[in-house]
Amino acid sequence: MASQLVDFKLRLPSSQNIVWIPQEIVNAFGRKLTITPNSIAAVLYPDGADLEDVAKSLGIIKQDLELRAARKKRT
Repeated sequence: MASQLVDFKLRLPSSQNIVWIPQEIVNAFGRKLTITPNSIAAVLYPDGADLEDVAKSLGIIKQDLELRAARKKRT
């Protein structure tokens, strides 16, 4: 079985702009986080992380998303 990155689907309650971060994320990244958004996507990473490492990790995520998109087109 091929491995895949894990998706976490989060919802913002309609009454407030608060979302609970899954414990797996907190365990991996800690409690001080940085979120860098653009118009469609965002990246969440530990505060103070090496940005070159973040960019390399994003490259891996990008490859996975491209693979998923290609597989979806074939089905």
